[in-house]
Amino acid sequence: PDGDINAATFEWYEGATLLGTGKIVTYTFPVGPHTVTLQVTDTQSLVDTDDVVISVNAGIPPTADAGPDQTVTEPSQGAGEDVILDGSASTDPDGDINAATFVWTEGATVIGTGVSPTVHFAVGIHTLTLTVTDTQGLTGTDTVVITVNGLQPPVANAGPDQTVIDGTSVTLNGSASFDPDGIIVTYEWFEDYGLLTQTFLGNTVTLNHTFPVGSHNITLVVTDDDSLSSTDSMEVTVNPANLVATIRITPRSLNVESHGKPVNAKVTFPSGFNVSDINPTTVVLCIICDGTDDVPGYNPVFGGGSLNIKFSRQAVERISPEGYVTYTVKGLLNNGTPWAGTDTIRVFKSSDKEHEDDDDHGHS
Repeated sequence: PDGDINAATFEWYEGATLLGTGKIVTYTFPVGPHTVTLQVTDTQSLVDTDDVVISVNAGIPPTADAGPDQTVTEPSQGAGEDVILDGSASTDPDGDINAATFVWTEGATVIGTGVSPTVHFAVGIHTLTLTVTDTQGLTGTDTVVITVNGLQPPVANAGPDQTVIDGTSVTLNGSASFDPDGIIVTYEWFEDYGLLTQTFLGNTVTLNHTFPVGSHNITLVVTDDDSLSSTDSMEVTVNPANLVATIRITPRSLNVESHGKPVNAKVTFPSGFNVSDINPTTVVLCIICDGTDDVPGYNPVFGGGSLNIKFSRQAVERISPEGYVTYTVKGLLNNGTPWAGTDTIRVFKSSDKEHEDDDDHGHS
């Protein structure tokens, strides 16, 4: 009041620490309350002071929002998919969110920047982190999971292997095929698929076809609505309607008065067939073979590529006339295929048992 204030000195203190001099001082305070003292000294060295409390509040970090999890499907197999990431719901309670920086990372790799970048992802599950940094250097983070599903091919099912008798129509059935992410649009049946002998059989879910005798490799090709395909194969085995066996009956001469040892039949098959496939419980010996004179076999012995099976002597004698008699031995394979063969031996009546011939030198 009695001098020029502009000639006075201004000193700012926090405690004993000089913060600056001059009427206006810029100083950066840490977070917390600060009591600052202004000391003014005039040209007469008179001093006066005043205190001011400066409270520095901590900055509030931004709130990052990486958006909801997303699940997409690639447009074609192996292509992956582009996904638009969305951090637009992020906020900054004490600043301008539009001035913040947005960084998107997967693991330690930066995959995009900005509020809503478009990023290409491969098939799989991707966990992303959005880091938002405001103008105060404060950060907030949020995660989002991006799932990219790959296109899945259909699953072809041509059905089980089948064994039939010559002349039987085979039903090929692909109805157990399915597509895990769509629908099957075409069914195609082939024999010898992929070979020079490949033959197209039909293009329906089920297909009836008659195959010749032999083994046939059948392949079903299914294609789905994404143009993806898969295959499955099965075998069709066609056996002859009449599998002709070679039969050798012993004894070669049968004395119906002797009531000797059992009648034995040795059964062999042509090349390509195995007697071990015979169901021995189905084997019978007969003459008329209309079901009235069947003599069941017993004690089957497999070995050496043949089947030896016995028949009751008394039962054979009961159905046998005298003379040269042709017997049929027949049965089924385990898969139901019938087989049969014949052999002729001499049948006679005599009290002299020495007339019976057990070896293979008799009539055949």
